Amino acid sequence: MLLACLCQVPLAAAQLPIALATLQCPPPTVSREGNAHIRIVDVMFDGSQPSSLGEIADSLKARTYAISVEGITSELEERVRRALQEQGFFKPQVSGNTRVLTSSPIETRVAVAFHMDEGKQYHLAGIEIRNNHAISDAKALRDLIRVKDGELFNRTHLEEGLERLKNAYSQQGYINFTVVPETKINEDDNSVWLDLDLDEGKVFVVSKIDILGVDEQAEHQMLHDFLLKPGDIYSQARFDLSIQRLSPPNAIPVSEKRMDERAGTVALTINFGRCPD
Repeated sequence: MLLACLCQVPLAAAQLPIALATLQCPPPTVSREGNAHIRIVDVMFDGSQPSSLGEIADSLKARTYAISVEGITSELEERVRRALQEQGFFKPQVSGNTRVLTSSPIETRVAVAFHMDEGKQYHLAGIEIRNNHAISDAKALRDLIRVKDGELFNRTHLEEGLERLKNAYSQQGYINFTVVPETKINEDDNSVWLDLDLDEGKVFVVSKIDILGVDEQAEHQMLHDFLLKPGDIYSQARFDLSIQRLSPPNAIPVSEKRMDERAGTVALTINFGRCPD
């Protein structure tokens, strides 16, 4: 029986940011006293036993967590759930219980036990891309999603493919591009069909570029070297590369895009603040 549904753990719809993007200063060095990190030292599973559980447990223990003991359980559950979804387990059920073993001002050592039901393992049946008018080559767009038909339904790889779709459109000025994924599950053969409904929006042209936080001479030089100019079709890659290349040392670039939907223009402001010493 073929069931058409929105996935219970939906792939994220991809959309370009249109408001504020910031690059933050490195956090100041502070004492860890009273801010102990958490280390997972023991992981147990009950319920179903996929062969990859050892790798999942090792990945949880390989890092530390800058989060409260109260919040660690939900984060670990999501990490296990995501790891299973990367192996084709489309709708895994995971619940965890954490127990503090030792605690000090520097480190809290925790054991965690998971009860889980990974459910069925699914494969990708195929992908259909709809409403791709600006980029008419559907095969080229499909190739950006590096999960082949018949392979395990890997949620992370599919989301990475949606990000590549977004980037492909952003290079051609489609700032408001979105893609909405819809899944169709075939329980008879444990497969998932994916429909991608594109809303391309319109092409945006750069109307103005303002650079703040530097002296007048530096501003003129930056505007000269900026890879976008007024009248150019907006390109996210050229915008990002310009900021990367032109940022003064120890600066905090803050960028704002102000769009005029009716005119199809975008005004860019980049403010180069500075990190405190």
